[in-house]
Amino acid sequence: MSADQWPSLALNLLISLTLALVLVFVLRRFVRRWLGAGSAYGLWVLVPIALIATLLPNSQPSLELISLDASILPGAQTASGDVIQPAAAGPDWLLYAWLTGAIASLVLMLVQELRFRTSLGPLKPCSDGCWRAVRPLASPALIGLFRPRIVVPPDFEQRWNSRQRELVLAHERAHARRGDPWANGLAALLCAIFWFHPLCWLGLKRFRADQEIACDARVLREHPHWPRSYAEALLVPVAGSASTACRWSSQHTLKERITMLNRHSRLPHHRFLGLTAIGIVAACLAGLVWSAGSVEQAENAPRYFTIVSQVRVDEDDSLYEHHYQIAGRPGQAFGMDSEIGRHGELSQSFTFRELDDGLIDMSMTLSMAGETVATPRLIFPLDHEEPAAIATTDRQGVNFRLEIQASSQRPPM
Repeated sequence: MSADQWPSLALNLLISLTLALVLVFVLRRFVRRWLGAGSAYGLWVLVPIALIATLLPNSQPSLELISLDASILPGAQTASGDVIQPAAAGPDWLLYAWLTGAIASLVLMLVQELRFRTSLGPLKPCSDGCWRAVRPLASPALIGLFRPRIVVPPDFEQRWNSRQRELVLAHERAHARRGDPWANGLAALLCAIFWFHPLCWLGLKRFRADQEIACDARVLREHPHWPRSYAEALLVPVAGSASTACRWSSQHTLKERITMLNRHSRLPHHRFLGLTAIGIVAACLAGLVWSAGSVEQAENAPRYFTIVSQVRVDEDDSLYEHHYQIAGRPGQAFGMDSEIGRHGELSQSFTFRELDDGLIDMSMTLSMAGETVATPRLIFPLDHEEPAAIATTDRQGVNFRLEIQASSQRPPM
């Protein structure tokens, strides 16, 4: 991706993210009711799929050098040309503000995670495969990405009876089997990247709620005769945490989870139907997002320029001539760097925009040896048989002439 494309890409990512989040917000309760809590939680995969679809490449290049030819008439020895890469466009300060906020959000999350891990103190292994925190811990939690560990508080046996402890640990093991710590890490990363998007933070809260409800449903399917014990275990007072760990319980999801306990036995569990429905919705969303980007690019179709650059040096009566064809888009910088003997390097850069009635408004910058020589502007018709021409006045025995022709169709090779 060239630097001038980031504003458009950023906007497309924001639109895709918003569309995916709104779609999940609308569908999650309906899907939970008809296909089960696990399928409702699976809907959140639509968010990364929409973002990935936005990043998929399309078939049209943003900047393409079609042909290049350099020639010198008597008097000079060498001439060369190189394509100028697209110049940065768009408000750079906005990009810097975005990156600054993203880095700050990520650092804050890492600090909160580090504080949570430090607050646990040394962990001691237990006979049941869990780890016991030495210091007070609000509730059992699953921590770690590569080696997930279930950590229980020092007073685990005093706060929950044996049946409740079995259910609590089953809940945390369900998190581990599904890879929820990785899902939480990805969700936190997306919130850090899109730190300014309010729906992203709201989505994180609802994502974690759906995750816990899906785990509750899974545990109750494995222990269908213990719903009362499960509810009593949930009602044991605990405190929340800002970490990405999978916690047994937190206050902001407790009410919804208790409400759902009485419904899990009546809710359907159609794993195959749920996966099929999510796959269809994901494919439709990805296709919509990708095709929208293709339509946008098609509307912003490339224009093909045939440019003849002539530089005449009076001192030795040499004529440096470059012919090149290049495809570019409105607002995108392109051009050539060329050596003009002992006079140094000639830099020619161009940007254009399209006007009504098929006109091209092109701005040019001509520089010699790092010094700007001229900044002409030329308005000429698209798809015209005759090229438009512009010439500069004499500068220390060096004269410039440009002939430019624009076409909506790719020229033959």
